[in-house]
Amino acid sequence: MTWRVFLTDTTQPDLDALTPADRAVITEELFAWVPDGPPRTSGQAVAGVQLYEDQLPSGISVTYFVDEHVPYVGVIRIQRR
Repeated sequence: MTWRVFLTDTTQPDLDALTPADRAVITEELFAWVPDGPPRTSGQAVAGVQLYEDQLPSGISVTYFVDEHVPYVGVIRIQRR
């Protein structure tokens, strides 16, 4: 199965706040989700939608939702912690 990873419009301000190097790292780390999907280690239901928050190997956190049927990942938040 091949997963699609989308950055939603809500991630643009988060991306703008990161350095170009951090943006390049995020691209690589999220691309690693394409073959197997996201890790989904920390989930919480918000307004009827299951959201997940995971820390990437770089230390950057991403919040996202998934659709198993398509399959895709919609990233809604990116943060350097």
